[in-house]
Amino acid sequence: ATQAGLKLYQDCGFVVSGSIVQCQGTVASGPASPSPRGVQLRDAGLADRAALFALDAAAVGARRPELLDAVLETGLPSLLAERQGRLVGAALLRPAGRGVTVGPLLAESEDLAIALADAALDRIDGLARLDLPASATRLVAHLETRGLPVVDRVTAMLRGPVPAISGPARRFGLVSQAFG
Repeated sequence: ATQAGLKLYQDCGFVVSGSIVQCQGTVASGPASPSPRGVQLRDAGLADRAALFALDAAAVGARRPELLDAVLETGLPSLLAERQGRLVGAALLRPAGRGVTVGPLLAESEDLAIALADAALDRIDGLARLDLPASATRLVAHLETRGLPVVDRVTAMLRGPVPAISGPARRFGLVSQAFG
């Protein structure tokens, strides 16, 4: 919710669950962040859909195959992170406005989220955006070094029970502020 919409959502039964920062700017070159030990980054393919959907569901607490399919169908490259053949992270790219949005960004650690974000940004020539939980402070600081400062902050809200997160990966980047 924006500050202007906060009261309306609270009146509808939503409660504050955190803060989201929008990092946006023209991608600047920078040294590649190393992947955590034993993790390899690679392009996603059609055969990876089921594993990607499972990773997202475990990290978000809800199944969203139609949403992820819509992002994948944009034709922009998506990245996966694997350790010993097991999916441990992902970064999907989609066109948005005049640039590219990276999200969801899923990773088992903030170090891996930084490495995935860097690999994704290296594929973008121009404007990029990531919407992140404000608690990902190292990732936010790193994005600033790549030309994506915090340009906005909104309140994350939830109605109903907190979704059960069942996997080691967590969501570091949202698909969008509307869809989480």
